[in-house]
Amino acid sequence: MTTALLSRWNAASRVLVLLTAGAFALGGGSAVAASATGQSPILEKLVAAGELPPVAQRVGDNPLVVKPVDGVMNYGGTLRMLFTGASDVSWVQTFLGYDGLVRWDHKVENVEPDLAASWTVSDDARVYTFTLRKGVKWSDGQPFTSHDVAFWFAHAQFNKAVDPNYRPRFIDPADKLKVETPDDNTVRLSFERPKALLLYQLATPDGEALTNFPEHYLRQFHIDFNPDADKEAKAQGFQDWADRFNKKMNAWFNPEKPTLFPWRVVTPITDTQNFTLERNPYFWKVDPAGNQLPYIDKIDNQIVGDKEVMLLKALNGEVDYIGRYINTLPNKAVFVENQKRNNLEFFKIVDAAPSYVTLHLNETDRNPAVRAAFRDKQFRIALSYAINRQEIIDLIFAGQGEPYQIAPRPESEFYNEEMAKQYTKFDPDLANKMLDEAGYDKRDANGWRLTPDGKELSFVMTVRGDRQPYVDLAPLLVGYWKDVGVNVDFRVMEKSAYLNQRNNNQHDGIIEDGDGGMIDAFLFPRAYIPLHPDAAWGTGWINYQLKQGPDQEPPPPFLQRGLDLFDKMQGTADPKQQKDYFRQLLAVAKDNFMSMGIGLPIPGYGLHTARLHNVEPQEVINSWTFAYPGPSTPAQWSIKN
Repeated sequence: MTTALLSRWNAASRVLVLLTAGAFALGGGSAVAASATGQSPILEKLVAAGELPPVAQRVGDNPLVVKPVDGVMNYGGTLRMLFTGASDVSWVQTFLGYDGLVRWDHKVENVEPDLAASWTVSDDARVYTFTLRKGVKWSDGQPFTSHDVAFWFAHAQFNKAVDPNYRPRFIDPADKLKVETPDDNTVRLSFERPKALLLYQLATPDGEALTNFPEHYLRQFHIDFNPDADKEAKAQGFQDWADRFNKKMNAWFNPEKPTLFPWRVVTPITDTQNFTLERNPYFWKVDPAGNQLPYIDKIDNQIVGDKEVMLLKALNGEVDYIGRYINTLPNKAVFVENQKRNNLEFFKIVDAAPSYVTLHLNETDRNPAVRAAFRDKQFRIALSYAINRQEIIDLIFAGQGEPYQIAPRPESEFYNEEMAKQYTKFDPDLANKMLDEAGYDKRDANGWRLTPDGKELSFVMTVRGDRQPYVDLAPLLVGYWKDVGVNVDFRVMEKSAYLNQRNNNQHDGIIEDGDGGMIDAFLFPRAYIPLHPDAAWGTGWINYQLKQGPDQEPPPPFLQRGLDLFDKMQGTADPKQQKDYFRQLLAVAKDNFMSMGIGLPIPGYGLHTARLHNVEPQEVINSWTFAYPGPSTPAQWSIKN
């Protein structure tokens, strides 16, 4: 079944342009809207008191109809979740904030309508025209229109003062995008060059930015509309207008900001208090019976930093959905033992990554000696041979998996065995020999290798504290490298501090999530070329590409070739040509070996309580690109005691 799930993407990749040429629309919702009288009893009271319009007016003229997995359910209840705090906002975005113009279907095979009811695409993939759902409203009751999308483009996308997290990286200045709004419900995106992958990129969490700018609320904070915005911001304790705008922009930290998501924030994200939400009375999705979604009234994200405390809460039946943090291989036996007592149900999580972790050696390191070593391909290969991958797999990942580099998974049509297996053999003698031959044969009084010109060489591998398996493998990794005379240590950091260090090019090496194993790499190959800060093996090159951050440096010619190939992929609507360019891009990555993997992940697991219904599917792909668990539409989840 796992192979079937991943192999569906092989078929999907053969028709990547099916939704690109021509038009697409999903069966209507207007007939349902006319009889959309079902709503939460909480909202019925507000309507009766004259504090809310009737539900048929709130859902709009053409609500999106969601067919629940287990059928129509009753309203009510509080969804209980675990959360580590402000540093983990990306999980919130994919779980609670996955709504944009388009979205992945529940099987993550195809793109389907969301806030856009339909679209047309020109034959050359340069012009995309979206028809928005008529009558959709923000959570404060104000209309959502094409002008909100236009506001994003005109005042945020290319405004360097605006947080880059609100500016999707798949839209580049070189695209010369023009946004037109012929009427309130039509958005036309016109590009100077073809954007053949755009619909799939819009379906990722990054695509949500286009519909995340309520103009009626945000314009008061923007210098383009309020000449006093800077003065007002400083008087309120902000650095400048942009600082205030960016903080007001984030609905997870600012409950005042209107939203289009199923639930709106009540208690914002902090590191000390529970993060809570309540239903959005203007949410624009309904079930086939005309009942407004979501079914669940409230969400309570419990702030817990200790993994043992998390585990105890889960085993006590205090957590309704577990998809991260504690669903580790060593913990599975404990969950199985307590499954019946606490009415827990398992589901399978298939990792799209090619490796449990990626090892990034920062080739734009600020330390000249470290930078020179990391840029030496023979040095990197030698470190790879020094790693006992099978021992890591046995000790940290319960013996599940096989040694593997950062390369497409075996289920991918882009699988290349040589790329996947190169330099994975554990051979410390060969590692020592290669280091000696590369000029690192001299040692100091403590036995640590020196650079070819006799200088000290030492570096630190940073690991996120919220990734316990990575923390556990770090001492093994540095131990292998110390065994071949490399002076290395590791440091565990809280996620937000870690990201700040990484994005400001203050790191040497990083132990991070695996990436680049399936079709997600085809859509956005950040594992192989410097497109995104997650490619921490070349932060200075990435900052140059993004025109932000310190230590900006043009990428070397071979990486520029990879970037050019990705541009060519997006510039053709011919899927055969797209794949050919991608294979060439992978060849560049293979030949230059920029990052290392450890082991190919086997399917993992998640759990939910038996009282949680409409949770679907039973097998999911864990990937940022696929917005896990967003495609399962949590708005249809329901609680039945």
